[in-house]
Amino acid sequence: MVTSLNLYDFSQANNQEMGILFAKSTEPDLYQSVSQEALRIIRISGGEAPERVATPPPIPRVEETAGPYAKLSTAKLAMKLGMETTKLFERLIGNGYLELRAGGNRYLTAKGKSVGGEFRNVGKGPFFLWPPDLIV
Repeated sequence: MVTSLNLYDFSQANNQEMGILFAKSTEPDLYQSVSQEALRIIRISGGEAPERVATPPPIPRVEETAGPYAKLSTAKLAMKLGMETTKLFERLIGNGYLELRAGGNRYLTAKGKSVGGEFRNVGKGPFFLWPPDLIV
C-alpha cells in the first residue's frame, strides 16, 4: 500500500490525499518500481534504508472470501441479473434462501447457506453475499 498521507492532524484535516493498493504477486514490476522509489526517498532524506522491505500478509475483504469478487451483494447480484433488488429479495424468499420474520427483517436460512449465501454485518450495516452464478 502506498499513500500520500502525512501523519499530522493538519494533513488529515486540510489535504487531499490518495493511496493505492497492489500486490507484489500480481504487479511485480510496479512493486519493484515503488520499492526502489521508497528506498531512494529514505536515502536522500538521511534515513537508513532497510536491506529488505517486508511484505505484510494481505488483509481479506468481505468480497474476497474465496477470491476477488467471489460473492456479490444482493444489490450487485440483482444488477447482474437485470432486476430490481426488491424483486430479487422476493425470489430469494420464495426459493427458501431467506425468510422474512416479524418486523420485516430477512434472515438467511439453512438452504440459503447451502447454496453459498452469507450474512455480514460490517461497514454500512447488515447485508447478504451470494455466489455470482446463483440460480433464482
